Amino acid sequence: AALPFYSWAADPDVGMYSIAANTIGFATNAVERFRMSASEAVFNDASNNYDFRVESDGQDDMFFVDASTNRIGINTVTPANVVDFRTTGENVWLTYWENNNAANGAAAQWNHTSTANGNRVAMGVTNYNGSAFTSSAIMGLSLNNTTTGSGGVGVTGSANNESGNAVEGTLFFSGGYTGWAGYFNAD
Repeated sequence: AALPFYSWAADPDVGMYSIAANTIGFATNAVERFRMSASEAVFNDASNNYDFRVESDGQDDMFFVDASTNRIGINTVTPANVVDFRTTGENVWLTYWENNNAANGAAAQWNHTSTANGNRVAMGVTNYNGSAFTSSAIMGLSLNNTTTGSGGVGVTGSANNESGNAVEGTLFFSGGYTGWAGYFNAD
């Protein structure tokens, strides 16, 4: 890449330059790192192996893009998945999604569109070993603000073939147990 047009005498490969009409670029080591145009702002438009990090007041890695693995980390600089959320020790939900602006629609949807991949769409895992709480890997809750309302399902499952399971539960235990692999109750 060429040297930036506006730079410092002692460091001529750091500065800014005009990329095209209404587009300004910023470079270090004579390589474009950031550009702004009339319609967008882009980091790493050249697709180089440069990570991107946003720091908050108390978290060095609040938002991190790992260029070499094409992964996003939130509260981590070593994302193990395509999008990797890590807690920072607060006693709050890791994520919270709310949809209160639409008559229809859900807060979240996961859609596994590959017909060749039999992995789960969503999976919950808990490693709680205390006795103070009932810990659910996946919990569904349907709330209705009246006692006469109808509808609402906490957890639902569907299968459209003879060998599928709509809802499946497994209880792993050794010795005596007091839990159920599946519990269904109509009140």
